[in-house]
Amino acid sequence: MKPDMARQPTILDVAKKSGFSKSTVSLVLQDSPEIPDKTKTAVRKVMAKLGYRHNRFARSLRTRRSHVVGMVIQDHLNPFYAEIVQHAEQLLRRHGYDLVVSSSNTDLETETLAIERLFAMQVDGMIVSTMDYARAEPLLSSMQAQGTHCVVAGPAYPGIPFDAATINDRPAMRAVMEHLFALGHRHIGFIWGAPAFQAIGARFEVFRQELEAAGLSVREEWVKRCGFRLEDGYAAAAALLQMKKRPTAVFALNDLLALATIRAARDLRLDVPGDISVVGADNVQLAMSFCPSLTTIDQPIEQYATELTRLALSGIEKKTPPSPAARKSAAAASSAAGMAGTAGKALRWTPERVELTAGFLVRESTGPVRG
Repeated sequence: MKPDMARQPTILDVAKKSGFSKSTVSLVLQDSPEIPDKTKTAVRKVMAKLGYRHNRFARSLRTRRSHVVGMVIQDHLNPFYAEIVQHAEQLLRRHGYDLVVSSSNTDLETETLAIERLFAMQVDGMIVSTMDYARAEPLLSSMQAQGTHCVVAGPAYPGIPFDAATINDRPAMRAVMEHLFALGHRHIGFIWGAPAFQAIGARFEVFRQELEAAGLSVREEWVKRCGFRLEDGYAAAAALLQMKKRPTAVFALNDLLALATIRAARDLRLDVPGDISVVGADNVQLAMSFCPSLTTIDQPIEQYATELTRLALSGIEKKTPPSPAARKSAAAASSAAGMAGTAGKALRWTPERVELTAGFLVRESTGPVRG
């Protein structure tokens, strides 16, 4: 005979022992903000005493949902994305969802693999910060047709059939240039990442337009293309600052590149902002605590993460999860149609667009031109 196995405690056992309803215990499991902390503590004590373990697999079978949202970011070492992940994870947890994150490391092939692998995990929703929307769109369309709600994070791609959130930093970029002009700077360099990334192109376009409006032009030798990380920014900045005729101010694509520029200037015994003014973009937490503190484009990171998460949850909750048979049918249909353009047809809805506006913060890393 098989040994008698002890019965695993259920949510009903927890409800009975704690004196709360099954629905209340369920909300505690989701860490719902609707439940007082005192109640959560009491229920969790009972769970611990009974040895209760939440069976999410059984819940997924019952609801036909994984209660998992996937997120593809461009660089897990960039604090901008790290802060987005932190805020999104907290919000999703409050609604009973887990977040699984994959980084493309600014590589297009890796980005495609990351999207495919998260989809294979049967996530309920996907938030994607893509480097190349045209490349990602057919895959995202196929996923959405099969029941995975997709949200696109990044530049304002026109006419896309997905919920999307973007940050408009063109006004902030104009404010950067006006600030530098007001300080007397006319020789301004630009350090950027991969040219294919659309957000970079928008900032550089404003940079060029503002120079031309002031009767100036872009000095190509002062435009340094590099990767997105500290070591990339350091190498680009060192090359720029060692030129015989160097700029008096530098705009760096993100705060990491800007902080690397400040470090390169220090190593070359240049004073910031006395010899060189430096401006970044994103306003990550490091930007304020660095010495000198960084003048930067102020991206509303927490609000951005909140909107991306809201769009994902809203899309998931509005839809009835498809049965396995429906998923299979949608997959066959999207494959027969070549995948492209299937998202809007499958959903028959109007995607929501959210546009936030970046600000501009003046700190210690910019100052007037000497002499």
